[in-house]
Amino acid sequence: MLRNLEESLKYLKTDYVDVMQLQGASVEDCEWGEMVEALQLMWDQGKVEWIGHSTNLPTFLDWNKFDVLQLPYSA
Repeated sequence: MLRNLEESLKYLKTDYVDVMQLQGASVEDCEWGEMVEALQLMWDQGKVEWIGHSTNLPTFLDWNKFDVLQLPYSA
């Protein structure tokens, strides 16, 4: 994730992105892969304004780590 962010920042010719959001990562993925810690590091470095997630809202709400939550919706 960190390398991909750096590549994106160079491609976009900017120092930061507004939102970095996990798409579909499970609770287990986040805990095992230290994804939330990586997002926090990006935020700490000023490279991300807001961090978000798109699934399993009850668990991630309890963690109180995300600024942006995308509600699952399918028409």
